[in-house]
Amino acid sequence: MRHQVNPTRTKSGRWHGRPARGLRKKHLEMPPNQQHRAAVAKLLVHLDARRRGIGRALMIALEEIALSKGRTLLTLDTVSESNGEGLYRSLGYVASGVIPRYARGALTPGLESTTIMYKELRPAAGL
Repeated sequence: MRHQVNPTRTKSGRWHGRPARGLRKKHLEMPPNQQHRAAVAKLLVHLDARRRGIGRALMIALEEIALSKGRTLLTLDTVSESNGEGLYRSLGYVASGVIPRYARGALTPGLESTTIMYKELRPAAGL
């Protein structure tokens, strides 16, 4: 997977020269008193490619990049009670709260709740 890395954002968009079936984006630029954390801004997996481990692989790679940049806390939000929330929970993310009627659904006009989540990363030995 090819990574495009700059000080503020990390994303992946190609796999072995072909368009990827998933995308992740992370914000590294934080205020001076929050240099230990990063925010997962987007994780998208094409509908036809879901349930194949792509989202899990993208998140694991994102966590490794975060650790390599000295980040030990990741935060994110996701549609409440979604497959995404289940994925994040299975990766060790903890829900810290729910905001009702947060945003319009991607496929429906209704407002959906969002769950705010976080994960404390453990650096590998020697980091």
